[in-house]
Amino acid sequence: MIYFIQDVSVLNIKIGHTAASDASRRLSELQTGSPSGLVLLATTAGGPERERQLHAQFAAARVHGEWFRPVPDLIQFIIQTTQKRQPFPSFFHPTAPESMKLPPRHLECSRPWLLICPRCGFEYNHLPPDPVAIDADRILTIPITGECGHQWQLELRFHKGQVEVSAH
Repeated sequence: MIYFIQDVSVLNIKIGHTAASDASRRLSELQTGSPSGLVLLATTAGGPERERQLHAQFAAARVHGEWFRPVPDLIQFIIQTTQKRQPFPSFFHPTAPESMKLPPRHLECSRPWLLICPRCGFEYNHLPPDPVAIDADRILTIPITGECGHQWQLELRFHKGQVEVSAH
């Protein structure tokens, strides 16, 4: 089985192989040695040879070893191959059916975040002229428009010193 695991801090994606029928055990093993949160994005059929082919196919996006930048080609491949419409955490991919809420310790606000279009994997997104709205529940809403033409909203909820990030 081929698995795609994403580091939620730096967003890199691991393309790996496991002989097990369930990649969640591999996720648990990797999480033990990782200071960042990891999430299993998707799995697909394949063995060691397919893993080597994928590593070669995405070599230009390789960060180190089996870890790759979340470039549009890789995102599109995961979506198409695994037939998952939203393989990534929904705070980066707002059309996911359920929002993934990360504990505040995972949010590193002192560095830039890469927001990737959930439909096409395009990296270039823009804010409109009046980008921010705060509603009565103290939810900060940021509308985002991708150069690809897709639109979505990033929401930040503030409560007792904690921030919950989601997208719709």
